[in-house]
Amino acid sequence: MLARSFAVWLAILPLAIVNGVLREALLESGFGLLRGLPVRQVLAAYTFTDGNLWRLVLVTTLVAPAIAWRRI
Repeated sequence: MLARSFAVWLAILPLAIVNGVLREALLESGFGLLRGLPVRQVLAAYTFTDGNLWRLVLVTTLVAPAIAWRRI
């Protein structure tokens, strides 16, 4: 049962990441560029400056199932 749940999670994870990447790229970056913001300023949203934790969210999403599995 645990193996099947993990397999389903592995199948859904790439879809969720692709969904988030496309949404971010098309909506936030696209709107930023349409508003006339420079590309450098739009891409600054993906760094750790000013407390931005987006990369940490991605790493946590990747590692969390393995940590949870070890605790069961």
